Amino acid sequence: MFFIGVASAVEVVKYEGLFERGTGAPIFETADFPADIGTGVLKVYNSAENDDYESVSSSKIMLNGADVLSPENFNQEVEYIEIEILLDKENSISVELNGKPGGAIRVEIIQTAISPITVTGKAIAGLPVVGTINIKDSSDPAKTSFSAIEADGSYTLYIDETWTPPFLIWAEGWVNNTHLRLLSTFDLDEGETEVTVNTTPITTAIVESAIGEAASEIDPESAPIPDPTTVEQIEAVVSETLQNLFAVIGVPENFDLFQTPIGEVGSPEDQIFDTIGVQSDEEGNIVFTDLEGESFTIDPDDPDPQEVPQDIIDNIVQTGGTLEQISQILSDFFALFNNPDNLPDKTKLEAELLPDLATGFLHRGEGSSDFIDRLALYGSQVAPAEYFVGCAIYRPMATQDYGTTTVEEMPDSHDSGLWILVTTNTNGKVMSWLTSFVDIDSDTDTELWKWYGNRQAVRRADPGRPRARQLLFPADAVTYHSGLHFWHNDIGNLALDMGITNLAIFNPAFAPEEINGVETNCVRLERREGGLDTRFRLSNVPHYWTNDCLYELSKEPGDRRIDLDVLKSQETMEFVVIGLDDDDNPVRTWLYTIPQAPHPVSELMADPGNYFATIEQDTISFQPYDDSDSANPDEFPGNDGLFSWTFPTNPELFPSWTRLGWNDQYWNWNELQVDNPAWYSPGNFYDFTSGTYQPDSTADLPRTASFAVTMRDTNLMHYQTDKRYDPWSEQFISVVNNQLIFDVTHAWSSENLNPDWASMYVRTRIRGKYLERFEVPITVESASVTGNAYVETEIRLAYQPYEDIGNGDTNFIGLYARIRYVGGQLRLQGFVWGSRNADGTDVINPAPSSGNYPHGKILAFGEPYTLAVEYFEATNQLMIEFDDGSTDAPYQSFYDMDSIIEFDSDNFIHAEIRTRVRSLQQDGDTGSMIVNVDNTKVDGMPYDDFTGGFANNKWDIQSNE
Repeated sequence: MFFIGVASAVEVVKYEGLFERGTGAPIFETADFPADIGTGVLKVYNSAENDDYESVSSSKIMLNGADVLSPENFNQEVEYIEIEILLDKENSISVELNGKPGGAIRVEIIQTAISPITVTGKAIAGLPVVGTINIKDSSDPAKTSFSAIEADGSYTLYIDETWTPPFLIWAEGWVNNTHLRLLSTFDLDEGETEVTVNTTPITTAIVESAIGEAASEIDPESAPIPDPTTVEQIEAVVSETLQNLFAVIGVPENFDLFQTPIGEVGSPEDQIFDTIGVQSDEEGNIVFTDLEGESFTIDPDDPDPQEVPQDIIDNIVQTGGTLEQISQILSDFFALFNNPDNLPDKTKLEAELLPDLATGFLHRGEGSSDFIDRLALYGSQVAPAEYFVGCAIYRPMATQDYGTTTVEEMPDSHDSGLWILVTTNTNGKVMSWLTSFVDIDSDTDTELWKWYGNRQAVRRADPGRPRARQLLFPADAVTYHSGLHFWHNDIGNLALDMGITNLAIFNPAFAPEEINGVETNCVRLERREGGLDTRFRLSNVPHYWTNDCLYELSKEPGDRRIDLDVLKSQETMEFVVIGLDDDDNPVRTWLYTIPQAPHPVSELMADPGNYFATIEQDTISFQPYDDSDSANPDEFPGNDGLFSWTFPTNPELFPSWTRLGWNDQYWNWNELQVDNPAWYSPGNFYDFTSGTYQPDSTADLPRTASFAVTMRDTNLMHYQTDKRYDPWSEQFISVVNNQLIFDVTHAWSSENLNPDWASMYVRTRIRGKYLERFEVPITVESASVTGNAYVETEIRLAYQPYEDIGNGDTNFIGLYARIRYVGGQLRLQGFVWGSRNADGTDVINPAPSSGNYPHGKILAFGEPYTLAVEYFEATNQLMIEFDDGSTDAPYQSFYDMDSIIEFDSDNFIHAEIRTRVRSLQQDGDTGSMIVNVDNTKVDGMPYDDFTGGFANNKWDIQSNE
């Protein structure tokens, strides 16, 4: 099988020319020629090897404008010159001949033609690998290359005879929501220019055994390439052992594990990987395990290898039959929609699809009748954009423990069920999703499988999805977030009808919680109170409409954190969801799986162009409404907005949707969202690069707006770029000489300001962090007011119990240190403010319990001061601090919180720096202030010195009018 050898190289003349020295003054003669980019050889024959010509001297040759041979290289004694040169795709050579007339040179430019070697194969593990195929050779340093794996698992790699055999191949990617690294290896026959090499779990186990390490421990870029003879010996033993299995499932007898082409998904050689797992053990043995848990081991050194045990063959055959039935149901389902001109109506769906659905079918919160009704209405969104690729068994349906209560994943008394990972192809994008099947008659010889759905009781969901966000602000601020996101919204109240009002989500990444005396890794979500709002949300990715969606959890804040390090270390990232009623009784359970943990923020910051789209338009705005066309009053020609963007460099990402939202002059929120049409009809995902939006109603220049482009990969990882438009932030925040500058100026007028607001502020916030102390050096450069207005700058910590946020309650504590300019004086203030009631009444402004804070102290412009606020959990006290440098210790004032509101440090919402104009009451009221902020500190540690520009991934910008 293995031979070491290379193909031969061929020299190719890229240019040949004769240059003669005529009479008169020497001149440059120029010629153009194409070549391959890279090195070549310039050969110069003086006298052109022809007795009719004289030799030349003191001549010159230029290539692409640069001197390559100068006069000192030529004389009457030099007959031949050869030098290495660098060539472009298009080239120009210029020659100037000196000496007496009658001389000549012949010029040749030679390149060595590299014979290409084409490597083809498939990266497949039951279903195609979604990812990249990589190759390296045995040279030092090794040559490497890579290519994308096609939707059917096939790949093509190009090398040449300069590469040194043998070679190592590895596939990096995903199959059925599971990350895989598959290995393979090959050598070359003498003169061979085309070779087939597959990369599968079996080739991986053989290479692992030959190297002596597991693939998960092997770094392919630095790993040794296994000896070809060793690989051949192991392959021979494995092939001999598998012959009786191959015969039963129809694999050809001469099937070569490395080099025989693998057929389409569902072919006998492909089914091997659907029905059996393969890996090497610590001793270098190769272990095969069927889906019933039975295993057999191959010792590569065994001179007399055994056949595959019959019971394992029986299990494999049975599993293969199960997958064949399930595959047929799913392929028939997608086939119903493969002709967009002849989509099935409800009658046809009931006749052909309903028999395949099990009793108790539940899919995305829909029963069988709802499911068919939706398909009858929206079948055009199923195909031809999406078609079935294949499926694999994730695991059997089982039971889950909720404290001391056992909950069935099959609630309808079926005997057996399987969680199935379905792989589909949408316009060339391969992805997987989880569903289930049950055997409705396991007493018969032939199992009868029916589609059971994903068992989810919530109609609308954004299940367990890794997400990363890049927030762009007008003031050149960029903030990155990364985490996990769950969103359930039972719009049709199916879950509520079933009595589900709470969700429990289980995963080792959650902190332990006690349930009925049993400790388990779980978080609890409660639906929002009031009306029909049944939203559940769990996320550590802040969203544009609120700071952190973890607020809807009902347990203590310490249980809300998703430990991404723990999540990343898990081999299978499975989330079990149990729906609970008001009495905490389990009602239904379902599963989510995610293929990868979210990226760390440091990785996103280091290479944002790999993950995020670039929004090309700097501002988001609309022209005022033009009602001049009275004949068409429903048209708004002045309100078209054009937005364009470019994609990240990562070719595995593709655009999903865009969203534009804005607040009009009356603070009404408007939103337009457009999905990529390639999801629903044949097309190119990458054509979705711009859009023109027209609002449904009149919209003046928006006060604030947000434009978002969402990219996603085939594993449903979301990367979202949000461009904020905020004219006030853009105008009033900047960084100058590594200092944050607030330059707030505003004049009140009944024509341009809603009197109900009567103020304007701009602020930066720290959000998504738990902290206790916030310290800010502040210098007020100037301030002025007229009329009733006053201006102020402040820092604060804000707290609110999580159960109060979003529920209409405003239990809130804000701890402020404030400098205010009013009455011609710059004064220091500090206080605690809170409100018990949703209507804002019952304002709390307690007196300090201790300390010497100089409330009302007159300050000077241009002088540096330090303001700090801090919370002490041990004593449940808030503190305001002021340091003017005049004493050894800063001024401090403490407030006892026990009698005000119950909260702790985990109820922290945000820390912020804010400057604002207030009490604008009538025409002519104005206010302005310029404030410099330098090195901020959080919990005593430097947080931002603004040397990297504004925000530096740490701040959020917000303004209001």
